[in-house]
Amino acid sequence: MSKSKVISRRSMLGYMGTAGSLAALTPLGMCGTSGSQSSDKLVLATVTEAGQVDSDAYQERRMKKFTEQTGIEVELRTYPIDQYANSIQLLFSQNNPPDVFRSAGTEIAHPVPYVRGWEASLQEYVTDDFMSRWPKNSFEPGISGLHVGDELYATPFGS
Repeated sequence: MSKSKVISRRSMLGYMGTAGSLAALTPLGMCGTSGSQSSDKLVLATVTEAGQVDSDAYQERRMKKFTEQTGIEVELRTYPIDQYANSIQLLFSQNNPPDVFRSAGTEIAHPVPYVRGWEASLQEYVTDDFMSRWPKNSFEPGISGLHVGDELYATPFGS
């Protein structure tokens, strides 16, 4: 039996650049209020990709690889796209939100999560190494769609 590594919520945020790259999901919002603060796993919510036969299985394999590389266990929650926005809103209203969730391409696209207080700034984790994983200008506040002012609140689509 493997023992899960307990990490603080702040440390978990530091790993999200890697998780975002591994998951290759459309902009991910970082929950800033509740989530799995006392849990020993990272809770990631995403959509089942329409037309992709093994979308969920693919994401499970990616998160298993992330866990092997970081020691951080990931609980992956997938929802059909037509139920996703309502499911995420319900999780927040029940004070049981995911730590990371997909916002772009849904009814809860950025900056809605920011306005509702569901996101935490990722700005302190934006290093040159982190930015080098995405195309040039991906992190330009005026054009990225991932910022509120000069603060980064979501990650780009893919690397």
